Parts: sequence; C-alpha cells; structure tokens
Amino acid sequence: MTYVASKSPIRRISHSEPELPFEPSGVQNAALTAAARWLHRRGWLWRANFGVAGTLGGRPLRVPFRFGSGWEHLRMREVWLFDALQRVMLERAGAVIDVGVNVGHTLIKVKTADPQRDYIGFEPNPQCMQYTQHLIRVNGYARCTLVPVAISNRTGLLKLLQNFDVDPSATIVEGFREPERYEQATIVPVFGGDEALEDLGVREIAAIKIDVEGGEFDVLQGLERTIRRTSPCVFCEVLPVFDEHTDTGRFRLRRQTALRDWLGDHGYTIFRCDSDATMQELDDFGVHADMTLANYVFVPGAELNTFRRQFAA
Repeated sequence: MTYVASKSPIRRISHSEPELPFEPSGVQNAALTAAARWLHRRGWLWRANFGVAGTLGGRPLRVPFRFGSGWEHLRMREVWLFDALQRVMLERAGAVIDVGVNVGHTLIKVKTADPQRDYIGFEPNPQCMQYTQHLIRVNGYARCTLVPVAISNRTGLLKLLQNFDVDPSATIVEGFREPERYEQATIVPVFGGDEALEDLGVREIAAIKIDVEGGEFDVLQGLERTIRRTSPCVFCEVLPVFDEHTDTGRFRLRRQTALRDWLGDHGYTIFRCDSDATMQELDDFGVHADMTLANYVFVPGAELNTFRRQFAA
C-alpha cells in the first residue's frame, strides 16, 4: 500500500477492486464450486445445502452454502482490509473486535492472517449468527466468540431494518435511508459496547472493525471507555452523504460531522483507503456520492507514526 501524505480534495477514482479468489481443492471441490456459482447466478443457491473445501490466502478454508449464504466467500473482497489487519496484528497483541459480523467476511480475514488471534464478533441478525456459527464449526476456528447483539451507545431493544435474511445493508439507525428502502423489521437487543466487553472480560484489543450502516458514531460512543484505555486502530465503513440537500443527506451529514468531531476529541486521525489501495490522510470525510470512498481507518495518536511507516510506499 502507498501512504499519501498530502490532503488532496475528494476525487472520483476507478471502481475496480482487487479480489483474492478461493482455490478449490481437487476435481470434486472444483466442480462443486462451479455449481455453487452457477446456482447463485440463477438465484437457486438458497435451495442448496452443501460445502466446498479449498484455500484462501494460502490457508485452508471450508465454505458452507446454507439457504443462499456462502457464495460471498468464493472470493475475498476488501483485500485492503486483509492486508491492513495483518500489518496491525504484527505490531499489536490483543483481540480483534468485529462490530457487524454479517456472514463472517472479517472473521475469515482475521483467521487467515492469524489463526490463534482472539476474535469477538457482535451481530444482532439471527440468520447471520446461525451461518457464522456454522462457518466457525466446519473450519475448526479457535478462540472465537460470537455475541447475538448489536453494539451502540445504549442498552435496550431496537428495530433491525432489512430486506432479506442476511442483508448486508441492514441497519438499526432509522432515518439513515428512506423508510421504503426496507421491507421488514426485526426487534433485536442492543448493548453498550463497554459493558459488553467488560462482561466478556476483554482487556487487550488490537483492532476494531465497524460496519453498521450508519451507526458508527453510536458504536464508538458506546466503546468510549474501551477506546480510551486500549487505543485500538479502528477500521470503519462510513457511507457517503450523497446529497446534503435532502432530508436523508442532512441526517447523514450531521452524524458524519459528529463522528469527525468525536474522533478529533479522542486524538484519532482519519485515513481513507481508496480502491487503488492507497491510504490518504483527511481532515474530514467530505460530501460525495462515490461508494468506493467509504473505507476508513481511524488511527490513534500514539500509533500515527507507526501507521505511516507501515503504509509508506
């Protein structure tokens, strides 16, 4: 990766993104993998229940297909996150906290990079939890803890808005998208992050990954004591404002501004990872409509020089 020191204006970049493919083991697994891809393209994979074995990133991986889930693991997206997590974990001990597990994308990255690393994932969607528990079981992953709750700045019950069982765009933040965008709502438990990690006895943290469709600020507020104590690197998706003149755009911009201010108050510097795998230091997230500009790393002051050195050209 290349570190870009200058703070240049937001720009539109190539939408191409590198992928790390799943390599099936042997003829039978190759045939089953091809069948899974074929079934997915035709919308029939939800009828299937089987698995394939192979390697991803040089490590063994078994990919189960259950009720349409699993095809996502036939290639690794967000290779930048895989690379960045590896570098951070080389420098720091402690668990990786995954807020927004979905079907285990980050879990696979962590266990591919460091199979003995403690992984703690929070996911309120019961279908995602069921799939990821099965993924852990068939791969024999050790030192994994899954918690069936959402993380926020409060404890209680909220609606999880979604369109299908393992919808990666599901959110507990009403107003982040237009109400008609979602077809169903499920009541899910929500915990404050500090209390949840204290109950689990987690002390040392290397990194936190957050992918919660608009709830980033709430998650960080809920983890404030933990972040002050451990100063982890935070890998976070922050989706675009798109249009600040709409009600939704204004809502997103207010939350984005609050997130920026919170990070500054806590001594964090914002870096964006572009699709060409360059790290760019920013003062602000900016207003734009480019979905490729949604991946960020929040770096604590104590780690800033190390981070710059790690990601220098």
